[in-house]
Amino acid sequence: SRITEIEIILDKRGYFLKSRLFKQSGVEGLDWAATDAFRDAAPFINPPTELVGDDGLVRLQYSFFVEWQSFN
Repeated sequence: SRITEIEIILDKRGYFLKSRLFKQSGVEGLDWAATDAFRDAAPFINPPTELVGDDGLVRLQYSFFVEWQSFN
């Protein structure tokens, strides 16, 4: 089982600024695939104003769980 925990940081207009990796899965490509997906999908137009923090940023925290099974 692999778990990745990341935070995606957007500006108040929904443009991707950066990501922070809190927990690595042990597979570097898996960890960065989540960040790449958010970067490629941005901008997230008109994020709700309730999500914009006092610093003017939107911080989204996600966990991804991947489980591999071998079938013989």
